[in-house]
Formats: sequence, C-alpha cells, structure tokens
Amino acid sequence: MIYPSANTKDYRISKRIPDSIFGLKILHLLLVSSGWSKPAGLNIETELITRRSDEGRIKTLVVRPKNAPKNLPVIVHLHGGGYAVGSPSQDFLMMKRYMDVRPCIFIAPQYRRSLRHPYPAGIEDCYDALLWAREHAEEYGGRSDQIFIMGESGGGGLTAALCLLARDRGEVNISCQFPLYGMFDDREENFTKCDPELLVWSKRRT
Repeated sequence: MIYPSANTKDYRISKRIPDSIFGLKILHLLLVSSGWSKPAGLNIETELITRRSDEGRIKTLVVRPKNAPKNLPVIVHLHGGGYAVGSPSQDFLMMKRYMDVRPCIFIAPQYRRSLRHPYPAGIEDCYDALLWAREHAEEYGGRSDQIFIMGESGGGGLTAALCLLARDRGEVNISCQFPLYGMFDDREENFTKCDPELLVWSKRRT
C-alpha cells in the first residue's frame, strides 16, 4: 500500500537522510536553513526563563494577536521533532490559524533536545516554562487559571508527560491537553498497518 505522504517532496527528501544521529542533525539544519515565515498580525516576543535546576536559560517565545482583548486562554506549546530536533519558530503559521479562530496566547519554550541532553532535561524545561506561564500570563493579557498544554509528534508526547508531571507535583492546574499525533511508543513492531519503509523515525542506527 502506498500512503499519500510518501508522494510528497518533503517526505522523499526526509527518506534520503541517514537514519542516524548524524542524519537527525542534518534534518535539524535543513529545518533551520529553510526559514520560517512570521505571519502578519502577531506580536512575537522572546523571554529567557531561568531554569531551576542550574540557573541556565530557556529561550521561550510568547506569541499573541496584535490588538487582542485581555483575559485570553494560554497555550503552552511544545514543538515537534521527535524529541531530537525542531524549534518553536516552525509553528508560527499553525499558531496564527488557531488565533484566527479563537484569540489566545502561545508560550513556546525551546526545550533541550535529546541529541545533546538526555531525559529528563527536555521535560524539566517544559515544566519550568509551564510555571513561568502561570506566573506571567496576566502580564501578557492571559489567564493564569486557563492554561492548556499542546504539542505535535514529539511535542505531543511531551504534552502528555507534562500534564502527568503537573498532576503529580501539584503546583499548577491544567485546563486541558492536546497531544496531536503524539510519540508515545518506541516499539516499531506496533505499527502493524504501516510499511516500515515509510517510517521517518525508527530505532535503527547506522
């Protein structure tokens, strides 16, 4: 069976990249070099959140509509990239589409990724960003009592993990979570309806 995604240019390019750590680094460089457009009508600000574990900084984007009303819901958004690559900037267009339907504020941390920083570095960065979002939401016109967590792919996995961590630590309440096509399972054999050759991510290393 040929899946539609296998016929796209982006997919064909991704399949030519080696399935290795070196290949993931190439993919990240391609994403960065391609550039991400910044849609009109958005205020995009950069905050450097202090990491609680070592006083390091977490680069975090605060994205909101221009001339928006106050008391907006806040979405802590965790970008995709298989936990290994990616950037919050890759999702500006998606954020704009959501804001056009319902004005809201996105707080998107550049969490540490697994190529250089293994677990639990990434999820702890996301948790620090969540606490920062609760403490500073009202400064940006958001509601500290209406915080959502959202992410795609690797970000979807982090979304679920972050909500569980927030529940266990009991420091902040989450209104809702949106893990979209989240990476929850590392066992390739569970993809019973998918041709293994069509998988972009796998456990094979060369």
